[in-house]
Amino acid sequence: MKTTSIFNHVIGPVMRGPSSSHTAGAFHIGAMACSLLGAAPSTAAITFDPAGSYARCYREQGADLAFAAGLMGWPITDERFPKALEAAAESGLTAEFAVREDVPWPTVAAILAIARFCEPSSELHIEDTWYRRTALDDLVGVAPEQVHTDRLYAGLDALLVHKEAIEQHLKARLGDLFDLKYDLLLYDVTSTYFEGQCLGNPMAKRGYSRDRPTRRCCGSGTFN
Repeated sequence: MKTTSIFNHVIGPVMRGPSSSHTAGAFHIGAMACSLLGAAPSTAAITFDPAGSYARCYREQGADLAFAAGLMGWPITDERFPKALEAAAESGLTAEFAVREDVPWPTVAAILAIARFCEPSSELHIEDTWYRRTALDDLVGVAPEQVHTDRLYAGLDALLVHKEAIEQHLKARLGDLFDLKYDLLLYDVTSTYFEGQCLGNPMAKRGYSRDRPTRRCCGSGTFN
């Protein structure tokens, strides 16, 4: 019969210092990954957000050792913990740690705009699928692993403060390109969805839909 410790399982679990978040937390993340995979992986690439605390102190807090120990399926109290990285290399596990390099905001805006023109979809789709299928890594000098949803979503926030300037620029360009005469210009974006498979309509695709996310849909923009 398995016993339960009031101290280790109820009040607080057994952990390894110096930090409950940076050391013990990292260990449990590694252990969860090992459990989900069913065995220790052969390669683990762990990248830290430059704005997070791991980026500044993961070595000092022993997070690299904790990740390696967890990935190998060790118990957190294993006495070999200080040599976890060496043991991982000897066992065939390559653990790589890096601090993610942030892409400049103008480049993020360019990636978002190009994606919107070429294949309108979510920021997650840009990261997981779309960007890796393009030549933008050569054209804008940004590797696929640097394009992630955190930076893409934050890019929208960075653009928000320039909203008025962007609108004025687009208005001027519209007048230059099409020589339009108007007193008030309204631009609206909307979407519609379709029932059925829509095999004969190449514009109907699965993507973001406010109405029926399981249906094929298409977006449109109108000037008034």
